[in-house]
Formats: sequence, structure tokens, C-alpha cells
Amino acid sequence: MSDISDTTIIRAARHQVSGKISEESVILDLDAGIYYGVNSLGSRIWELVQEPCAVGQIVEALLADFEVEPRCCLNDLLEFLADMESRGLIEVDDEASS
Repeated sequence: MSDISDTTIIRAARHQVSGKISEESVILDLDAGIYYGVNSLGSRIWELVQEPCAVGQIVEALLADFEVEPRCCLNDLLEFLADMESRGLIEVDDEASS
């Protein structure tokens, strides 16, 4: 697992499909055959990582969309992304190597 920081580039992994149901999203990992459900906040993050973007850009978008303290937003986002990475649902690249 990599170290994720605000300059890390995140993108959805290629081996999954997803769909939106109301404000939530359902993600199917095609390799593992496992479904994951995410709430409205997770769904917004999932929407943002469909194209490669920096963690800092995700934070900016979330701060514009949700009422949350910046430090709390970043900490919760990093935890969420680490979990998604451990499940193989996102790809993580250091900005310098992108």
C-alpha cells in the first residue's frame, strides 16, 4: 500500500463497474466479484476519481459541496482512499511519476 498525500493522483481502477442509486453508488469489483456500496459522500468521491485527479483537488471539491472542516475532510478522505486502495478499487500514483 502506498502513502497517500494531497499531491497523490487517484483514479478508479479499470477492473470495476459502478452505478448510482439515488445519492449512493454501488461498485462491482469484476476480479473479485464483490459489490461495495458507498454513501453520498463516498459517491461524490467516486465520481471525482473516474478521471485522474490529485487528492488536493478532491478535498477542494468536497469542501465546496459539503459543510466540513478542511482538516477533518482531508483526514477522512485519506482514510477512505486507503480503504479503497486496499480493496483494489482505485489506482494511486505519486504526482511526480504521473
